[in-house]
Amino acid sequence: MASQRLLGLLGGLALYLIIVALTIAATKKFLHQQAAIGVGSFMAVLGLSFFLPLARRLRHALQGAEGEEIVARSLESLPPPWETAHDVFLGNFNVDHLVFGPSGVFVIETKNPRGVLTIREGRLFLDGRPLWKNPVKQAKRVAVSVAKELEKVLGKRVFVQAVVCFALARLEEPQNLDGVLVVNALHLREIFQGVSARALDPEDIARIKVWLEKHRYLRDEINHRFR
Repeated sequence: MASQRLLGLLGGLALYLIIVALTIAATKKFLHQQAAIGVGSFMAVLGLSFFLPLARRLRHALQGAEGEEIVARSLESLPPPWETAHDVFLGNFNVDHLVFGPSGVFVIETKNPRGVLTIREGRLFLDGRPLWKNPVKQAKRVAVSVAKELEKVLGKRVFVQAVVCFALARLEEPQNLDGVLVVNALHLREIFQGVSARALDPEDIARIKVWLEKHRYLRDEINHRFR
């Protein structure tokens, strides 16, 4: 998801630079050099007013993409029978990471701020300051949406555990916040160890794989149409 946002931002920046270059070239052709310099200066000032917030968004997108890559690498090393899928497009929402196996289904929302993460009075704090966005609520919404989709696929209700993973933030140990597991990448694999419940049978897992492949195909088709 973060990588898609990054590509969109880079595409927007490239488009703006092309427009600036074409505007200056047209001005030089139809007016004169001094006018072209004036137009170029105006476009540069105008672009700067847009570039500063864009630069912040690019930094956040790069940071988010880095976090998703760190978490994906950690999950890929999970032993069988765990299965993993990343950047799952489900129509009107996206799942950063989906992990499933006989013991259940987990959706993982990845965040990548730096600092020390603490939980006090049911709230998340980073370096002593409350997070301005609540990833716990976001992860719960995604888990509920995935559970509804899986009920259609499997013909039965399946509990989906929501997880928020802070890729590089420091956290002493995994925490449970309002039913959502909060971990960092260092402790991520721990939440899958010792889980012995039997929520899915082999047929369920096979159906989930087919379902994921279908949505991967749909995402590729949509991306192809907008290239």
